[in-house]
Amino acid sequence: MRFMHAVNYKQVIGFIAVSTLVLGATLMRNQEDTKAPSADVQALDAKLLNDLKQQELQIDPKTAELMATHHISENDLRTLFDIDHLNYGKCEAGNCHYTSYTIEGKLDNGKEVMFKLDSGEDGNMLRDLTFH
Repeated sequence: MRFMHAVNYKQVIGFIAVSTLVLGATLMRNQEDTKAPSADVQALDAKLLNDLKQQELQIDPKTAELMATHHISENDLRTLFDIDHLNYGKCEAGNCHYTSYTIEGKLDNGKEVMFKLDSGEDGNMLRDLTFH
């Protein structure tokens, strides 16, 4: 009973608040980890990205204009076609794996870029280039 008299309500409320924050952060971290696909899917994505390095690409006009403005070649962006630069967390809902990828990375000139790479029967499209 001595313990109950030594603890006041502010300490209990503080403990509950901190516990809730820690639990929430843990749950959010676990949820982010589940966004990544299975190892089999990642292996297939890696193979497809490697194949796309040699395939013909179409570039949307806005992206082509940005590339010209910033003196970036298509080959500069092709160097980022690697599983290590794939951001599964930014995939478009329902359009991830095998068809559309969000790629982020740093070019040889030091510029950090992000773009979408779509692949499919209609061709391969590089679009939505942005700089960080």
